[in-house]
Amino acid sequence: MPKQNIAPPLAALLLLGTLAVAGHSLAGGLDYGDQPAIAPDIDTDQDKVDAGRYTFAQLFARGSSLFQAPFNRLDGHGDPRRAHLRPGSPFFRFRGLDSQSCLECHNNTGLSASLQSKADSDGGAGGFVATAFKLSGVSPGAASRGTFRNPPSSFGSGYIELLAREMSAELREERKRALAAAKATGRPQSVPLVAKGVFFGRLTARPNGQIDGRQVAGVDRDLTVRPFGWKGHSHSIRAMTLEAADFHFGMEPSEVAGRGVDNDGDGVKDELSAGNVSAIVLYVAFLRVPQQDTAELNEEAIARGERLFGTAGCATCHVPALPLADSLYKIEDPFYPDRGFARDLTDHRGNPSAAVPQLRRKKNGELVVPLFSDLKRHDLGPTLAEEIPTLSTGGEYIPGRQFRTPPLWGVGDTGPWLHDGRATTLSDAIAAHGGEATASRRRFIALSEADRRAIVEFLKSLRIPETTR
Repeated sequence: MPKQNIAPPLAALLLLGTLAVAGHSLAGGLDYGDQPAIAPDIDTDQDKVDAGRYTFAQLFARGSSLFQAPFNRLDGHGDPRRAHLRPGSPFFRFRGLDSQSCLECHNNTGLSASLQSKADSDGGAGGFVATAFKLSGVSPGAASRGTFRNPPSSFGSGYIELLAREMSAELREERKRALAAAKATGRPQSVPLVAKGVFFGRLTARPNGQIDGRQVAGVDRDLTVRPFGWKGHSHSIRAMTLEAADFHFGMEPSEVAGRGVDNDGDGVKDELSAGNVSAIVLYVAFLRVPQQDTAELNEEAIARGERLFGTAGCATCHVPALPLADSLYKIEDPFYPDRGFARDLTDHRGNPSAAVPQLRRKKNGELVVPLFSDLKRHDLGPTLAEEIPTLSTGGEYIPGRQFRTPPLWGVGDTGPWLHDGRATTLSDAIAAHGGEATASRRRFIALSEADRRAIVEFLKSLRIPETTR
């Protein structure tokens, strides 16, 4: 485990009293008045991450603080190149600048918290994301095009990313074998693409090395399983963090804009450093995993509902569990990929309460992740279809009817449901399924009311554990 680095008190005082040259220093060298949200005590140095100068608990705490930090103009919030993203511009949810912090959207802490009042929050002011729409000079009948997103839960994301990595490796190995066979036989080789028991269509390899991927299904043709985003467009927590920082906050990560570069001309360089991104990634990756909790629920109905969930065909896509071979999560330095920080996701020793519980391996060493997803994209029909296709990090456009199978672990605490939050009950969410899920939806609707309620009771038991804080 990386050793803790404790700076001498004098050095700490000098740091706090000195105007740093980086983008996130004390404003004007003074410790009062307006200040950037990325304060010196949470600003994370990637070189120190690489050198093991932070313990896991320290990095997790920094990531938690950065996840909650309400970024402001002094941090580089906004983008002067785009009128609606200029610092001080009005809130405008379309096309970004829709919040100040990750927490403003990803704030469901579990136990159906999204449907309940948070402690001591009654009567409090709303965040940036809660700003009301008051449009003037806009025709109410004017057509608008856009996508609506219900912010998903982040719990268990580290396991999901590692599963996707292993599945991608399995699919690429199938492609490699097909190419070798085609070259050896001089004939095209058509092979099924299967990873962890999930079928991703077929691929044909030709003797000249060309690949015909027209029958590949549910994944980009580069065979990278992208488990993040409702459309399954992003391959890693880090990629999602970089995208979200720029789009939602107008905060440019230095690993995208360049180190020491004020690319958006707002007077702030290194708005989100590689070290700060790494801390956020570690925090999200190691958040506690959802669990089944039957407290205050009907246990007989849960057991029956779980069986019916399978017989109705829901488990065909919402696969109850997938095996994970390697649970070591590595956070690479984006500038020096051979450096970084690594920790086993299942290592719970010394974890902060927000990172407990984690999954445990069985006595035989097997580790299964009960995520209830195949991490594959499926056509869900016209009811849920979006007008605008989504661009994946692999450069392919994902059709409006296709969505990644969302993991259902924690689903009991993540309402409202579906990609745009249109479903206020779990029954409504199931009833909206179409396309490849039509048969399962019809089986659900054909069940007796008691059996439908049993399936919902089972889903309600898939919860996010409350922290012990």
